[in-house]
Amino acid sequence: MKTLSKQNETRLLMAVEKIAELVDQGDSPTEALVKVARQLNLPPGFVPLVSQAYNVGRQVSQQESLDGILDKLAEFPLADGEAALRELYPNKVETPLEQAT
Repeated sequence: MKTLSKQNETRLLMAVEKIAELVDQGDSPTEALVKVARQLNLPPGFVPLVSQAYNVGRQVSQQESLDGILDKLAEFPLADGEAALRELYPNKVETPLEQAT
């Protein structure tokens, strides 16, 4: 199994923290993921990892920080790594001429 370098591990952790900050400020998790991926120039392979890390962290936070069973089971939006990848790395990029028409 291939492991992450310490530098990449730190980069992924920083990305998850920035996503959490943006979500706390009102962005949806997927919007925040796209913004952070652009800001940090994350390669396509990192986007699903960051998405999964954010989602798991959010779920664990909810389970540990809330007392009532209904609060622990409440729904909340998750980051969609596939949607973020489609926005960041589209299959077809329009040329300036196509965009003008």
